[in-house]
Amino acid sequence: MDVMLDLRVPADSQLAVPMRRDEFYRRGSADELPRKSEWYDGLCVVTGGSRSHGAVTARIVVLLAPHVATGHTVLVETGWKAPAGHFVPDVMVCADDEPGSPYLEGRPVLVVEVLSPSTRRGDLTRKRELYGLDGAAWYWVVDPEGPAVVVFERRDGNLVEVQRVGAGETGVAAGPYPVRLAPDELVERIRP
Repeated sequence: MDVMLDLRVPADSQLAVPMRRDEFYRRGSADELPRKSEWYDGLCVVTGGSRSHGAVTARIVVLLAPHVATGHTVLVETGWKAPAGHFVPDVMVCADDEPGSPYLEGRPVLVVEVLSPSTRRGDLTRKRELYGLDGAAWYWVVDPEGPAVVVFERRDGNLVEVQRVGAGETGVAAGPYPVRLAPDELVERIRP
């Protein structure tokens, strides 16, 4: 018998509920799970969004879109059904020739996460580890508090920091796309 769960989460908060992966997919297909629900390490992790988080995510999409190679697509908060879990990164870039599934099942070229108070620790540690194991070629972490953008490249199954652009700095991304990274501009008018 399934138990009804209240998985509503306030903005910038996170809730983790023990759950099997098959139960996660069953509840998701029945639309019982909120849009930003992930599964890894035996937990359904639900994150509440916020206006500022959404604004930074939108700016990243606008920044990336002109540079993404033909045959690739920029995705926003789309599920990635990976071997180690089911993730919903803020932004992903993947090949267009992915099989017709509601989720990305291949390896993304780029995964981008925008840190928030509730996701900071996981995005910098466990999720980074799992994204590397599951084959993300590049991982960008955008920290609105710094502000900073940290670029990681996958090497031998690990995501290794290759670039950090901080407050007051600009730089061209080390990869996979030569976009201009200016953290102050990404968070302009949204920082407290």
